[in-house]
Amino acid sequence: MLRLVRWLHPDVDIRVDPHQFRFAAEGRDQALSPILHLRRVGTRLRVCAVGDVALLPRTSEDVRIELLNPASLPLTPWTREDALTAFLRYGITVVLARQIFVWPVVSLRGLASVAGAFSGRENEVLAKACRLAGAHEVLVC
Repeated sequence: MLRLVRWLHPDVDIRVDPHQFRFAAEGRDQALSPILHLRRVGTRLRVCAVGDVALLPRTSEDVRIELLNPASLPLTPWTREDALTAFLRYGITVVLARQIFVWPVVSLRGLASVAGAFSGRENEVLAKACRLAGAHEVLVC
């Protein structure tokens, strides 16, 4: 029974830094630049890439969002918080190497290093984004 609980709620450690988020879980480690690339497809927005990668070919419908830069805004109707949630969901699923039955216990570390990114609400915004990304519980360390 305990093994099932640990499988459903694995520990994920996220170390936050202005230049990269480091996701660690189950012996895996993944560093991602806090950047999200979105593309408008019809009336929907689609995540095209995560991290500091080049997108080819680019269209006028593509947008690069620097998640910790208050001046970097996504296409409507998304907010920076929506983009952050998509980014965290991607990082969590990559580091756990699965997409189903994942409700991790997330530990957020290093939030002081990104002070001002969300007008002093960094703890609240990142914890909420983790919950929306599927976290069962969020611990701000």
